[in-house]
Amino acid sequence: TRAAIERVLKGYGQALTLGDMAEALRRYPGMPAARQEQLGGFFATGGRYSVRWKVAGLQVNGNRAVAQLTGSTTEIRGGAFGSTRVVNEQVQLDRRANTWELSQIAQ
Repeated sequence: TRAAIERVLKGYGQALTLGDMAEALRRYPGMPAARQEQLGGFFATGGRYSVRWKVAGLQVNGNRAVAQLTGSTTEIRGGAFGSTRVVNEQVQLDRRANTWELSQIAQ
């Protein structure tokens, strides 16, 4: 279970790194509309993120999990690194049809 959850988080991070909105939504299908608009606009202007995340803790209860995500997220615009945000937050995931998906993540 931990490996599957880490793959989802890594996949979401890779989508942010590549500016791939479709993949970000596949990993986080319940992404709020406001976040979709903000992220889509950021990607459309060439923005990307560099993510350095790790799962520092994990609690699984049936089809729901809470992961403690730590690390950092850095904005990249025009090939130049911008502001970095320290990440130390809980993210929620749900298992649907034997697949884990992000259901809540702070941005």
